[in-house]
Amino acid sequence: MGPGRWGSRGDIKMGVSVTYSDINNTSVLVEIARRRGDYVPDLSFGTHFFQDLVGASIRYLPLYPDDAGVIFNDGFPQR
Repeated sequence: MGPGRWGSRGDIKMGVSVTYSDINNTSVLVEIARRRGDYVPDLSFGTHFFQDLVGASIRYLPLYPDDAGVIFNDGFPQR
């Protein structure tokens, strides 16, 4: 799980700068599109990176936690 579009090469503000080889052994990738003011990050739908995920049978989940009706508990218990 991570913020914004994974696989972004240019502007790091768009998301997580990874290559396919960084995540090719994962089972599920969750991109979190958290709203900041009027800006909501574009996610990977339709990109070459997304097609690599589909081709490798990596499950993909976009998460829009600020949308109405979405319940997302992003707090972690303190130890």
